[in-house]
Amino acid sequence: MTATLANHHKMRCLRTRNGCLFLRWSLDDLRDVLEQFPLNAADFELEQADTRRLLRDLFMLSAQESLEARRRRTVGRLARALLARYQQARQHYPAQEPS
Repeated sequence: MTATLANHHKMRCLRTRNGCLFLRWSLDDLRDVLEQFPLNAADFELEQADTRRLLRDLFMLSAQESLEARRRRTVGRLARALLARYQQARQHYPAQEPS
């Protein structure tokens, strides 16, 4: 995974049967490229080892981003639940005025 993160900003070549697509190491860039040049699975040169490695790395990057997004949502849900409990407790037990 460290090697994947180290290559984050490098341009990568994605070989297809119609030529190469050069893209930065980010899923957003890949999505933008695929919107401009829609590809099917049959368009990839899977017999090339570097293409298989790149697709594997893209899959790993996608999984990593998915996990991070899931963690953020989980943390957000926990924070909202704790805030709701805190607000509910303040309604039932108002803060006492200092004497």
